[in-house]
Amino acid sequence: MIFLLSLMLFIFASQPVKAAPFSSTFITFSWSQNTKFTLTDWQREFADMNKIGIKTLIVSAIATKGTMAGVDDNMLVYYDTDLYSSNRAPLLHLKTIMDLADQYKMNVYLTPFVLGNEYTSDAKKKEFLDVSQKMATEILAKYGQRPSFLGWYLPAEQLLNYPVPDTYVIDLAKYYKSITPTKKIIVAPYYIAPCTPGRFRCDGQWWPNQNPNQMAQNAKTYMQAVGADIMAVQDGTGGSEITLDELKSYLPPMAAAVTSIGKEFWIDVEMFKHNSDRTQYVSLDSTYLDQKIAIEKSYPLTMWIYNPNLSPQGGDASKQLYDYYYQNYVAAKSADFNTDGKVDLVDFSMWKSKYLSGQATLVDFTVWKAAYLSIVTKCSSDKECSSNQFCDYSQSGGLTPNGYIRGEITGSQQCIQKCQTNADCQSNQCQNYRNIIEDFGTDQKGCRP
Repeated sequence: MIFLLSLMLFIFASQPVKAAPFSSTFITFSWSQNTKFTLTDWQREFADMNKIGIKTLIVSAIATKGTMAGVDDNMLVYYDTDLYSSNRAPLLHLKTIMDLADQYKMNVYLTPFVLGNEYTSDAKKKEFLDVSQKMATEILAKYGQRPSFLGWYLPAEQLLNYPVPDTYVIDLAKYYKSITPTKKIIVAPYYIAPCTPGRFRCDGQWWPNQNPNQMAQNAKTYMQAVGADIMAVQDGTGGSEITLDELKSYLPPMAAAVTSIGKEFWIDVEMFKHNSDRTQYVSLDSTYLDQKIAIEKSYPLTMWIYNPNLSPQGGDASKQLYDYYYQNYVAAKSADFNTDGKVDLVDFSMWKSKYLSGQATLVDFTVWKAAYLSIVTKCSSDKECSSNQFCDYSQSGGLTPNGYIRGEITGSQQCIQKCQTNADCQSNQCQNYRNIIEDFGTDQKGCRP
């Protein structure tokens, strides 16, 4: 057992530290991978998402028409609608999604309606707005009280090279706010970097080139106009072939501009790329995923799209990427305690919080504790601590109900800051330690880490 633990600590210490970056993903009912999902399929999908730390789902979309539905210009509705009962899809996925989200304590943003054949005419725009409003009202009545329901996704994707949204988009955002004033709205616009000869998508260019600062101003203008709460900008590496260097140039000024007006800035990470002849999209390879995460990890990340690009049920390439992501960014979270290049009390507080919130198991915590105690400097008596500290050789007890490490038989052997009140502690928690010296126990107040 000691050898195994030592081996685990050696592995953790020798591997580069990677924190699991994704806490959110888009899912859709209208793609072939999900349309025929049974309850068992969704249960497996949620278990797999939960395993890698997904806590927020953006559902796009609950009803589709046109090319998104794949059936000419008919509508398919994936919930128990009364308004459009003749258009119900064979499998009504929304209730299943909401039930499982409640079970796994996930948050859900909902998209009532998507027109797959785009919003190219005033008639289409009017239809999109009208149906979206009616469905939003009905969905709210049926699912609005669910603990998982967090808000709405507005699916009309804006090209940020042009910053002013169409009026029907603004009207829908206003409607969402009118019926759910405390719920948030997410938008996911995209951008195209300056065109150069031979660049993908640049044949017949009709949009203006914008440098990073201009694009940042456009992002700010758009968010002010549409009234959404969260911008999850598409990183564009798949759909628009934005380069990694362009990500480094465009993302920071956009983030600064959006957050300067009190809005949240996320990145919608495209988990796909073109194949060699650009005839189809395929899942990312692990090297490219690592490169993107290294650039984007300082922002909240969602992804387009979990299935078929990361889900074990999305095909061989998707499962392979899932296994890689899990092993390198999630299973390796036992090294995740290292938040700043060294193991210290900052990391202790993070892991304690993870354990108490259910994000880390007792096994995770125990491995972390062993690593922590093996690395930090230990004390054997009060003389080895400063005058305002004492050495913790507290009573054995392991992990107490409040999550605090009470030391092993000889205590944690850490220097603990003395205190009288909570105000004396950085953690704002002054508590009692029962130190054991031979057969005698003495109480000493000290700051909880």
